[in-house]
Amino acid sequence: MNINIVGLDLDSVLSYTEDVLYKYIEQRFGISTDWSKVDQYEFECFPGFNREMATQLNEEIESGVVLMDIMPHKYAEYATQVLRYYGLGIYIITSRPESLKDPTKEWLKTHKIVYDKLFCVHSEEKNKLVNKFNIKAFVEDRADTLESIKKYCGVPSLGLYLVDHPWNRRCEDDSIDRVDNIMEAVHEIIRRDGNGR
Repeated sequence: MNINIVGLDLDSVLSYTEDVLYKYIEQRFGISTDWSKVDQYEFECFPGFNREMATQLNEEIESGVVLMDIMPHKYAEYATQVLRYYGLGIYIITSRPESLKDPTKEWLKTHKIVYDKLFCVHSEEKNKLVNKFNIKAFVEDRADTLESIKKYCGVPSLGLYLVDHPWNRRCEDDSIDRVDNIMEAVHEIIRRDGNGR
């Protein structure tokens, strides 16, 4: 039996990554940023940041040191349980490096976030997984990733969802649904799936 698969990003979708990142940037670099003015995802575009600081921060994120204290989004556990209840497959597709796959699995287990598969790939490769596994919906915080999925695969039948953050507010693509949080996206995915119990 074929089941519809939903793709979920992890950071800033299932977790409050930005909260830990903001505190880390303040402690590590002494920069207090007005995050309402951050309108791009690239660290070198953050107010007060330069390319060298951005490179350092990326290296520290990839080492895992920045990601240890991240808390799940308040709806993360429930949202994944609802998807599972309605018979949808859950693939978590994150741009975390492969070296963080095992710690990420532990984090997901600790926080009772259910899923079927976990993939660690570069953001620009997520579209290939959406195509390969015929993923029917994708929830993400990066507009460029969703735009790439749309260009490479078209809009999946259950939709593309952009969790609202300051860095993605410039996206005005009507084929991408903007949501406040993961649970709002899940409700719409289930409605569109029409396979309720």
